[in-house]
Formats: sequence, C-alpha cells, structure tokens
Amino acid sequence: MDGQLINPDILRHLPHGRFLLTAHHGEARTGLLTPWVAPCSDDPVLLTVSVPRGSLVEPLIRDSRRFALGVPSPDDRLISRRFHSALERDEDPFVGLAMHDLPNDGLIPAACDHWIECVLSGHLAPESGHRVYLGLVVATSLPAASPRKRSA
Repeated sequence: MDGQLINPDILRHLPHGRFLLTAHHGEARTGLLTPWVAPCSDDPVLLTVSVPRGSLVEPLIRDSRRFALGVPSPDDRLISRRFHSALERDEDPFVGLAMHDLPNDGLIPAACDHWIECVLSGHLAPESGHRVYLGLVVATSLPAASPRKRSA
C-alpha cells in the first residue's frame, strides 16, 4: 500500500487519554505512562493497552497475569517524572507515594483519581514496536451502575 495515502496525524483525532499502566510480581513493580488504552468489549468488559516492546512492565504483566490502569491528573508532574520512561530505570518509582487500596492487590498511586484493575486475557504481538495486551476488567474506582427501574 502506498504510504502517501496514510497521514499519521489522524491518530491525534482519535479519542485517547493519559493512563498510568502498572504491574507487579514478587518484589518487582513498575509502571509507565501511555495514551494507548481502548475499550474493546462491554460484555464482558475488556480493554486493550499497547506497551512498547522491551518495557520493564511486560514480564510483570506476563508473570502476574494482571495489570492496573490509573488516570492521573493532567498537571501531575510527580507522576509524569516517575513514570515517563517505559524502559530501564534504577529506582522503584512507587517509593514514597501514597497508594490506593485496590481490591485485587493492584498498584495505583493515590494521585490517580480513577483506576481500573484487569486480569490478563490475552496479547497480540504485531510486527511493530509495541505489544497489545487484552485485559478483563475485574474492578474499578467507579461503582457499577445500578439498573434503572422503569416507571409504570
């Protein structure tokens, strides 16, 4: 296909946000900021997250079979500084941060207003610089909506 037909700027027009993806296994724990999160099913509730190949979080997701996503405030510079890189880092980025108490032992700093916990449901390894992980949502910071009763 002719590359001239594809304008990569189209991605800026698609809905996206800024998410903190975290995972831990044993004593190891890490996270990274990513805009690449998207819902892909509502029954069951599934989402996809794209992770750069070689990220420290990849083996933790694989080994623990779970991950969490937080939604940090856009102006939170501490989260931006601690989790900016997807690759090697020397220090634990969670040290000294207040944390949410998630029901399935996920890791999300209290600075994130909302969070989602997922169990790994699968992954894709396309020929690109990223892998795509599929997460079954098992808990969120927002309670499930109660069904509305119809009035007679």
